[in-house]
Amino acid sequence: MVPGANMKVIHVLRRIVEEEWGGAEAVIYNYCMRLIDRGYDTPVYCTSALSKPGPAVVRGLPVERFPYFYPYLFLSKDARHEMDMKGGSPISFPMFRRLLREKDVDLVHLHSMGRLGGVVRKACRKRGIPFVVSLHGGHFTIPPAEEALFQEPQKRTLCYGKPFGLYFGNRRILSDAAAILSVGYAEHAEVEKRVSRKTAVYLPNGVDTKRFAGGAGERFRKKFGLEGKRIILCLSRIDPQKGQLYLARALPDVLKKVPNAHVVIVGSITIRRYHDEIVETLKKNGVEDHALIIPGLAPDGNDLIDAYAACDVFALPTRHEPFGIVVLEAWAAHKPVVASRIGGIPHFVTSGENGLLFEPHDVKGLVDSITRVLTDEDFAKKIADNGFAEVRRTYDWNVIVDRLTQIYDRVVKGKSLDDIRRP
Repeated sequence: MVPGANMKVIHVLRRIVEEEWGGAEAVIYNYCMRLIDRGYDTPVYCTSALSKPGPAVVRGLPVERFPYFYPYLFLSKDARHEMDMKGGSPISFPMFRRLLREKDVDLVHLHSMGRLGGVVRKACRKRGIPFVVSLHGGHFTIPPAEEALFQEPQKRTLCYGKPFGLYFGNRRILSDAAAILSVGYAEHAEVEKRVSRKTAVYLPNGVDTKRFAGGAGERFRKKFGLEGKRIILCLSRIDPQKGQLYLARALPDVLKKVPNAHVVIVGSITIRRYHDEIVETLKKNGVEDHALIIPGLAPDGNDLIDAYAACDVFALPTRHEPFGIVVLEAWAAHKPVVASRIGGIPHFVTSGENGLLFEPHDVKGLVDSITRVLTDEDFAKKIADNGFAEVRRTYDWNVIVDRLTQIYDRVVKGKSLDDIRRP
């Protein structure tokens, strides 16, 4: 029997809907499905953001969605939607009540900070149940510009959330957690420095290596009219954090060296004005016929894995990235990767060996990286081969979840995490 089998672990996150699937949702889904296979009971609780309250099934995973609110007066419908999409910090009293009465709970795994994290902290403290926290989107390493974007919907509102924060103890989430799991190594180092070495654990994201190796590239090319193109794929939510605008700026110079290059941007739109800026930049540069924007693909459909199979290079010009699960997906599809040298990426991507890194915001560096991969077949094959070997060896979901079960077992038994804090 694996460590902790038959354990009941509640997973709590802000939202989970198929239409707006992102990295955190993919991580939690893969955790839970593999934990269930190992004999765990894994209820999933979230708010009803972008959905409706009540029980639901998401890709075969049972989920309970709870009513919620944001503690702001004069919050417009558009602002609420923007907070639902990204960065909102909700409160859910119905979830709090359920956490207080749910039976036979061994552990709660929290995937959200802020007010919802405070709700979990308070409930666990009242019941004497340990909780662990995963930092998916960064916490200590978020750039000021991105922090400012989070605050944008709150302008011209009046916040009345302070009393709730004091009651739930929002600021004591990390100090009271039994373990803090960071997907990025830079974030892990900050947790060690600012919170505690004893509770800091580096647990990177994983990938279903078999699934992403099984795409049909020609099917994707035919469906979207991309036959004969050298495809530069960027698959991430369309958001300033992910930096797709740099691809729009880089494309004219890429085309000078690779005339049949074609940028394909795939992802749900979290910031509409950013999407519009990308489109306008492509038009302004006269390269709109060499680019395709697909606003999201079903996470469990063929198009997603086919997109990876179809591309000639995967590009991630991100401005902030605690980890970068899409890099693993591209590696699993046996594709060469170019990415920003930022956040957690340099910890697992070695430039020139299993990928090619360029400095953040550097359009010329992005151009040079893409064109090298598209014009140097031997180099492209080398970094793709090395990435493929690395992802299968280190980042398959089964390897990651085996470590997660060890963490759960130590926490529930009150044992030290010292020998499993890093892979």
